[in-house]
Amino acid sequence: MLDRSFVYRSLLVGIAGLALLCGQAQAQVHVQVSTVEDLVRDTCAACHGPTGAGLGKDAPLPNIPRIAGQFPEYLFKQLTAFKPGGGGGPSHRASDIMGPVVEGLDSATLRGLADYYARQTPAETQPTSAEAIQRGMKIYREGNPQDNLPACISCHRERGEGIRPDFPRLAGQNPEYLEGQLKTWISTRGGRGKLMTIIVGFMKDDDMKDVAAYIATLH
Repeated sequence: MLDRSFVYRSLLVGIAGLALLCGQAQAQVHVQVSTVEDLVRDTCAACHGPTGAGLGKDAPLPNIPRIAGQFPEYLFKQLTAFKPGGGGGPSHRASDIMGPVVEGLDSATLRGLADYYARQTPAETQPTSAEAIQRGMKIYREGNPQDNLPACISCHRERGEGIRPDFPRLAGQNPEYLEGQLKTWISTRGGRGKLMTIIVGFMKDDDMKDVAAYIATLH
């Protein structure tokens, strides 16, 4: 016959073990959150600002992206791509700035950073040239059939909200960053068969500047 006192003692031991495991799990979660918050404060905020909305005129470089409110899956993918060998192969987003920042971070920390910035509120951009914005709006909404350039709205949507997870949110983005990224799809970032590599091949430099100016006004 089964000894009830033995069963009771066994249950107590089991419950105590579960409590210990839960406590350890909670401690790990707190460490992870603390690590992300420390990284944001001590490293990321220097360029992206404390919420990822940018630093405006106080930014150390003019072409730093605003990452507040971006899709977490997209942010994680890009952070991983900055790592040497990110995504299972050579990094396709080599950066002298971001490479050293993310090189020593594990996937859990990168996901924590992506989730943190995805929760933040995007900032609005001060408008630039009205003429450039009008030209950019036409290209964004209608494309340029004469140059076989498709409309940006097809993938990035009417207000630049994108399509989760692969087509990123662009609304309110730093126009200098956008223009620079369009150019890097040709020079360094793209590859054969990549959609954006094909599209930017139909864009003139002025098209890139105007589209970037228009996208920066979206919210």
